[in-house]
Amino acid sequence: METRQIWRIKTVSEHVGAAPSTVYEWLREDKHADLNFPKPVKIGARASGWYSDEVMDWINSRPRV
Repeated sequence: METRQIWRIKTVSEHVGAAPSTVYEWLREDKHADLNFPKPVKIGARASGWYSDEVMDWINSRPRV
């Protein structure tokens, strides 16, 4: 059985091909938000991460160019 990984912002940024500031922009609740982008989970008092499988599902759901 595979363990569910939590990725920090640098890894998420590398996989989605966008700067960390862009990833955080997608999470904002305004016109720049991507409502389908996975929400981060708290992994410490001042740290967050994303489940790798949720990020990969989001990547795979994007239209191919």
